[in-house]
Amino acid sequence: MNIDLINGKLRCDLSPDQSMLPRLVGGRRIATTVGESSLVWVISHSQFTGGGDASRHGAYLRAAGLPPVGAPEGTDRFHLSGVLVEPTGLLIRGEGMVNGQRITCELHQDSTRDFLSMRITQQSAQGPPRGLEAKAVDFRMLMIEHGDAVRAYVAPLLDELAGKRLLAPRAADVYRVFRDVPASVEGVAKLAELLKDLADRDPGVRRKAESKLIAGGDDVMLAAIRAPLEKLSAPQQSAIQRSVEAQQTLLDSQLDRAREDIMFLIDCLDFDDRAVREKAKAGIERYTDEKIDFDLDLEGASRTKTVEQIRLLYTRPID
Repeated sequence: MNIDLINGKLRCDLSPDQSMLPRLVGGRRIATTVGESSLVWVISHSQFTGGGDASRHGAYLRAAGLPPVGAPEGTDRFHLSGVLVEPTGLLIRGEGMVNGQRITCELHQDSTRDFLSMRITQQSAQGPPRGLEAKAVDFRMLMIEHGDAVRAYVAPLLDELAGKRLLAPRAADVYRVFRDVPASVEGVAKLAELLKDLADRDPGVRRKAESKLIAGGDDVMLAAIRAPLEKLSAPQQSAIQRSVEAQQTLLDSQLDRAREDIMFLIDCLDFDDRAVREKAKAGIERYTDEKIDFDLDLEGASRTKTVEQIRLLYTRPID
């Protein structure tokens, strides 16, 4: 299964790849181990095409995480525990312990009514459970209203499911928040080449160049954000504005708030640009009034794991 975030909505492709086919033959059930959680997943995949409501025709996937036999006590960390994918929507469930609180989280994307719903329940040893329920038309709006909760509880589940950071801050967000990070020489040079085609008389050439700009990487996006639009032609200006908007998840009105959003800043610690990591670290230390133990030169899995640990330290209880 491939899963991605496109225009604020989760999109799933349930076409089995070659590695899945042998295990889907016969009973179409597989049991396997996933990631560091060591959960045993029981997965069923089926195709429904006959009778009834045509909107329910298509591929279905149900997955349930079963605790491993003989797991050491106290290892019940917050994890992805269930997935249901069907033609009419998607349901993702997570559960486990976060800072001494038992958390359950459910995310439902209803494709027929075009909305997302999120429900988070927190249970501590003392006192009644607390909860948060929210609805939105897409992830952009859900994060506007409940960014902290989404980054703390929903994002880790999506990361585990997709094998990549779906809700990670994007270059079009990060470089608009940290306005004083300069464009690189390499990024400016790449943008200059694209600008030639963005000014071409042929609409096909311009469309192709715009697609390259959107997919061109963080350095090109930074150069586009810093470009002096007043010196460019109208087609070039429009193409840059559309490309930035296609990549951004934060509205202009959210940028100032993001500079003080600790969960956003923690996510930026795992951004590839060291200058961004430095700005984010300084912002966290200013927000918390304490130094954090984070090596700005960490790379890859070591950096991601360290950021996850920092995120847990600052994950706040549900109000």
